[in-house]
Amino acid sequence: MPNFGCHGPASLRGGVHPDYIESVSADLRVDNTLKTRSYWLTFEPVHIINVTVSLIANYSSTDGAISANTSSYTRERFEPLTVSLFTMRGWQEANETLGGWRPDASDADRDGRRYLSTCALTTSTQTSWSSPPEMFGLFCDCGLYVEAISPMGDDQCGRIVVNYVPRAVFPPSYADPIDHVKHYWNCNRDTPFLEGHYGGTQFNYEDATSTADPTLPDESIATDAADADWQEDASFGSSGFDSTASYPI
Repeated sequence: MPNFGCHGPASLRGGVHPDYIESVSADLRVDNTLKTRSYWLTFEPVHIINVTVSLIANYSSTDGAISANTSSYTRERFEPLTVSLFTMRGWQEANETLGGWRPDASDADRDGRRYLSTCALTTSTQTSWSSPPEMFGLFCDCGLYVEAISPMGDDQCGRIVVNYVPRAVFPPSYADPIDHVKHYWNCNRDTPFLEGHYGGTQFNYEDATSTADPTLPDESIATDAADADWQEDASFGSSGFDSTASYPI
């Protein structure tokens, strides 16, 4: 069992040594027609340390240089530049035109993206964004990618910077996840791991056919008053439950 109480000389939580932290960035300038564009950041499996996103310019010329303000300045103060960090299993050049805001799109249209964070930046409210502490150590097994959306097209630009640690040097900093949760379970319980622990309920909403749960009563069948379980003298409220009887929770 690992020693969860020990602390090493590393300056970052989890024992991550600063020498292993690497950085990657991308300048975000969306397609003028699609109003979105995606970029790859790194293909290797990594753990996120932190992410920052900032507006760089509200007016970018076609060569990427900052141009003079235009008459649409007032609108561009309030139109958001939306930036999302995501991971996926594969990347091709055609993926740059996928993603975006497509509520009716299938997963194939989004090329299997798994979004990790999203922020919206405007010059009138929030010009920069930093990832919350909960994202520290987030494992991205299939690399990191970023998607930008702007209704202003390439008139609105930003930059994302991701600090990360390669997977190869991250695992030794932490105990095995199963050993970790077992440790805290055993701190408070004498029963075997997860015994009696409620694991939640999962429903398959994609299944077009509904199958009745055999452990639940069939509500389509009317109750027979002659049934032996029927309580003739019971007092029923508006909810339909016997107000004089006790029910297990």
